[in-house]
Amino acid sequence: MPETNIKELKEKALTIIEKVKGTFPEIEDNETFEKANKALVYIANRLAEIDDHVDPIIDKANKTHKEALALKREMREPWLEAKLYLNPMVARYLRELAEKKKEAEAKIAFGDETPESKEILEKPEPEMMGTYVIPGYKYRIVDEKLVPFPEYWIIDEKKLGKMARESKGKAKVPGVEFYSEDSTRTRKQ
Repeated sequence: MPETNIKELKEKALTIIEKVKGTFPEIEDNETFEKANKALVYIANRLAEIDDHVDPIIDKANKTHKEALALKREMREPWLEAKLYLNPMVARYLRELAEKKKEAEAKIAFGDETPESKEILEKPEPEMMGTYVIPGYKYRIVDEKLVPFPEYWIIDEKKLGKMARESKGKAKVPGVEFYSEDSTRTRKQ
């Protein structure tokens, strides 16, 4: 469709409803019915003309969008795999480091200071560079027979998961073990 037709269709679109309402306040007889019917055919032709022009543009944009999404997915996949590999190791290291510090602090508090415990406490914290720990509290069933019936039977995993998060892993339910499984998030710098 030539550019001038697009401009013309846009201009006509701005005034079409007023023209139709002004020309056809009512359909009173066969003559106004026939004119209204011709107007409907004219409108249908303009709509088809718009569709014929714009649909290929939309199709091309959709195809480009799908190609871009596929490219993005393909490019991100190895990076995400690397992130999934490193995240648990980073979280585990940080958890172990925190546990060692707690143990060292407890030893010193009870007067059992050793060179190793002193060294652990004096060792500088690792530089986090945008990585931070998000504690994730979960549960696992350790003995189904001890899980209270009927409150958690059929085991309500959503309820247990919510309890794990809200109590930060300290909830007590017979037959269920609540625990922390940290993950990490990293912001771009």
